[in-house]
Amino acid sequence: MRIPTPTAGRTQLQPRVAITIDLHESDSPSDITYAANWLAGVGIAATFFVPSAMFDYAKYAERLKDLHDYGHEVGSHTHNHDWTETQALIEGPRERLGFLRVSKSTFEDFYGRSPRSFRSPGWCVLGPAALDELETLGYTVDSSATPQRLSILSSLPYHGAYTLAPRRVRRIRPGLLEVPTSTLLVPAASPTFLIFRHMLSLAFVRMLLLEATALMGRVLTLQFHPEDFSPVAPACTSRSSLRLEDFWLRRYGGLTFKHKLKCNQRAQIVRTTRAIIDLVGKQRHSTLAAIAAEWAI
Repeated sequence: MRIPTPTAGRTQLQPRVAITIDLHESDSPSDITYAANWLAGVGIAATFFVPSAMFDYAKYAERLKDLHDYGHEVGSHTHNHDWTETQALIEGPRERLGFLRVSKSTFEDFYGRSPRSFRSPGWCVLGPAALDELETLGYTVDSSATPQRLSILSSLPYHGAYTLAPRRVRRIRPGLLEVPTSTLLVPAASPTFLIFRHMLSLAFVRMLLLEATALMGRVLTLQFHPEDFSPVAPACTSRSSLRLEDFWLRRYGGLTFKHKLKCNQRAQIVRTTRAIIDLVGKQRHSTLAAIAAEWAI
């Protein structure tokens, strides 16, 4: 199913919403297709961020090829999406960022077009060298920023955060637009929704939607994983009991106790995800590349 043409009734007064899906090598291929088809069925063009190393896996290749056919955008989530690439993005120098060129060329070989949108692993902070390289490679939008996020709750607590970054859409390089992932202490994203559960997740999104409605230059940018949409996804792993070491602040991984607070009931996860999409469903939806193109006019 391909996304239909938006109706003319949507006005410029409605807030802009960007639905983003982060993929990883642990994802089920069928979940990727389910999420892409389900979103297309409700008329939403999403931005899927894909680590380009996934293109080399036969089990993913056909599923990833289909994303454009559903009307979605595919952006870059780096190449291997690992700690080595994360460190290089944060610290530079540019000589350590060769994987960005590898990712772009791999993407172009796979799709026959260049990626336009980028998101760092774990929303890590991008250093000046990384931003320069992204602009040089032709990226037009970055969605790595999580303004006002609590660094201590991130997977990189000692590497700084976007705590003081502006919440609005802005240019961070002449050719590179920053569209932050909507955040208030925690990002409006799959890990948060799993911990907040149904009612608190909806209240959180409503608050951010009010902000995007009231203030110019705001985009409600939400992040999900493909299995969040699929009732046929593999059963969630049961949570183990909390241990003392779960409260140690690790350099890579942060506080692990938060993972044991997540909902592991598949039906509840899907219900919350679909309720969030329904809540924002009547707003103006855009892919990130489309937003960047509008700003370039």
